[in-house]
Amino acid sequence: EDRLGNVSGTDETRVFGAAEEEIRVLVDPDAAAALGLTVGEVAARVAQADAKTPAGELRNGEVNLSVEVAGEFSSLDRIRTVPVAETPEGDFIRLADIASVEKGVRLPAATLSFHNERRSVLVAAYLQPELRVDAWTDRAMAIVDQFTAETHGVDIEVLFRQSDYVENRLNGLATNLGYSALIVFAVLFVMMGWRAALIVGSALPLTVLLVLFLIRIYDEPLHQMSVTGIVVALGLLIDNAIV
Repeated sequence: EDRLGNVSGTDETRVFGAAEEEIRVLVDPDAAAALGLTVGEVAARVAQADAKTPAGELRNGEVNLSVEVAGEFSSLDRIRTVPVAETPEGDFIRLADIASVEKGVRLPAATLSFHNERRSVLVAAYLQPELRVDAWTDRAMAIVDQFTAETHGVDIEVLFRQSDYVENRLNGLATNLGYSALIVFAVLFVMMGWRAALIVGSALPLTVLLVLFLIRIYDEPLHQMSVTGIVVALGLLIDNAIV
């Protein structure tokens, strides 16, 4: 996910089905009760130890910066040493004295994903709207290939690429364009003569070639929405030409 997020032109990355880590604190109710504590009070004191504490402001001319003392937990040992009570002698009772602290996987999982009836982790990457999907896909696939070569024992499969969908749409557009040009030419040749048929029939391929040429010259994005726009524009063009 991080590598795809660093690819030039990536707008967003999302992960589905990944196991989430969590820290479990299993409090011994009897030990807590002996100290006059409830499980809720123990949880509150652990949460307080993980809070950020304001330490003042740093002023420099017109700029005021808030300064905080970070108290976030950085390890399991840091959590185990959180004081939860104090004895009459002044000794602190640590969390580890009345509870066990361990790291595990969150259950139940927040999200699940399956591929071919197997538990999987899906990573989705989205490109910025103004970019060409084919150019961005080449850069993203280079990262995927590099990660595949470095990773052993893990099956990596690309499930969907918008560039393939756009390419299929373009191939279908070219095929339909050829048939449409022939049909339009034949109908107009019979009804209006060869001159009108030649003008209208040649407008289809010439327009598409000009559009694709300008898209490449101006480095405009080419995706499924732009292909759909070309199809609609060609329909209007032929209708107007016939009228």
